[in-house]
Amino acid sequence: MTLRDRTVSRHAMLGCATLALAVLPPALAGDGFYDRKKLCTAAGYVDKEALAKRLVEHDRIGSTFRNAVPPAAAATNAGLLAALIRMGDSPCDTIGTCSEEERLDSDGLMARLVTLFAYPPAEFTLAKGVTKENFFATPNDVNPLLCVATPAQNAAGGKASWLAALRVRGHPDDLVISQQEAEFKAAKPAVFSVDRDELADTRTISSNAYLGILGQERREDMTKTAWLGYLGMARSSTRVDGTEDPDRKLNQLHAGIIFDRHHAGRYRLALRPTYFHDRVDGTRVAAVDAVYTPYWPLTDNKLRASTNLLINFPAFAIRPVVKAKLHAGHFTNRSRDPDIAAYQENYLRAGGVLGADLFAANLPVEYHFSYTGLARLRGPSSIHHVTHALGLSLDPNDYTSLVLDYSRGTNEETLLREKRWKLTFAFRY
Repeated sequence: MTLRDRTVSRHAMLGCATLALAVLPPALAGDGFYDRKKLCTAAGYVDKEALAKRLVEHDRIGSTFRNAVPPAAAATNAGLLAALIRMGDSPCDTIGTCSEEERLDSDGLMARLVTLFAYPPAEFTLAKGVTKENFFATPNDVNPLLCVATPAQNAAGGKASWLAALRVRGHPDDLVISQQEAEFKAAKPAVFSVDRDELADTRTISSNAYLGILGQERREDMTKTAWLGYLGMARSSTRVDGTEDPDRKLNQLHAGIIFDRHHAGRYRLALRPTYFHDRVDGTRVAAVDAVYTPYWPLTDNKLRASTNLLINFPAFAIRPVVKAKLHAGHFTNRSRDPDIAAYQENYLRAGGVLGADLFAANLPVEYHFSYTGLARLRGPSSIHHVTHALGLSLDPNDYTSLVLDYSRGTNEETLLREKRWKLTFAFRY
């Protein structure tokens, strides 16, 4: 019995068509399915008709589907796929005359397309703004899928492989997001900032950055599993207004590993053991964070079952943010400052993050809101923290920006209460 036969049999026994999205042949993740020689044009774009033909033939999209779309669309494989994508995640619900096997094949094709555009295979890179909805409906050089340069091309001046594995962010939780994923635009950037804390009556100049290197990544048809190593740095100098007190210094180092599992359209789970060292007061902490991000399979015209998860309006788009989080830490060395050491207890907290990201449709402006709530299971106080950030992107790839940030509540890292405004030059990659 072939893999396809076993898959069809299993679905028939379960009587659940949606399970077809989770049991798919792994061959599409590699083994030459996306062959550069067959799919890439001389201009460096993927030939959309050739790719569509490959997908249509693999999933046996036959006359039932061609007869259900306009003749102009049925004339080409790319046109056929564009028309089927417009029908939604299960075209047979619209067509109404599919056999059970045709339904399984077409649902499998739609799941494959979600995967292709959520995290492209190593052979391809998505141009900005490309989705499965606009890809097959346009020429090769419009909304393109780009062919990744070969090692020889990289040596001649293309993007080096080590650079493709590099990530720069402002929080380690965001290092799991690749530059090709939709969430990249909302990832916290590395920052150089000037801020004022109204509660403490202080002014602070600070920098904060995390550098991650992708160690290994394994892709299957609907999932991506990866691990990354990272180093982080936080430095600041704080002056108390109206006093002659010396500036308070901060010099922190972070090192850790992130294990990330991402299932397209369903969830992301990241486990992050880390070690923290404050070089000024001697604090050292061994900690671990677990973060679960769900993606709901909603499939109307505005909210799609993919990592894009955007609610689109004419002038802007909204991305809801929901995460569950478990945070534990053990102090291997407490601060030399007795006032700080007094609240440095081993801790275990559980809770989550709620928020929203708003993006203007025709302006390089974005707004981010988040509320973090972590209940105390062990150790010092619970965490309640609110952040608002208004950003102006300075380049078309969203690598650099200016951000005005307002935060209020208990800081998750320091456990100190704060109410501060911050103007930031930000960079993410």
